[in-house]
Amino acid sequence: MPQEWDARNQIYHVAARCPHIRLPVDAVPERRIQVFGYLDEHLLHLAQKDVSLAQLKGILKWTLEGIASLHELDISCNDIKTDNMLIQIRTGTSSIEAEQVLITDLEDAIHLGPGGVPKGAPLGNIVWRNPEAHVEGPMGTLSDIFAFGSICIYVVTKMLIFAVNNPDSSEDDKLGTVLFRRMSYFADEIGFQGLL
Repeated sequence: MPQEWDARNQIYHVAARCPHIRLPVDAVPERRIQVFGYLDEHLLHLAQKDVSLAQLKGILKWTLEGIASLHELDISCNDIKTDNMLIQIRTGTSSIEAEQVLITDLEDAIHLGPGGVPKGAPLGNIVWRNPEAHVEGPMGTLSDIFAFGSICIYVVTKMLIFAVNNPDSSEDDKLGTVLFRRMSYFADEIGFQGLL
């Protein structure tokens, strides 16, 4: 899907009503550059630190509120992943406490419209992408929820259960490994046949 300047700006314009969404603070239109505010941390890194489960649950709650607010406006993010969950850490405390959580990188986001579910574009990161998108199936709000569920597993277990750790693997090998892991964790016979 083309990442067109006007379409991206329209997504951000509509998303301005949503809580927990990182919006541009400035832009350089002639260069098609958007400028965003800085936040301290992202969830991929923060979840590996000594953070209480209560804090992590709070971060996940804020993230889900952001996703839900996009879905209420028929916007599918299509790139929900831990390093797109930015966190501002509260300063002056002895423990790590989240002050703000924002979903960033809406460049793959699309406005679905009534009943709209795009197909054919495997958007988002291979580790967090829903199984249907890997085989050019439908993407939409359920894709975001699948990715969010995968994030919850990571935050609680501190394991990237779908990650491919071999940097020498080809993209096809990585995809095969990710799909195999998805099926081994979640598939039943009906789901497997549906994927085929």
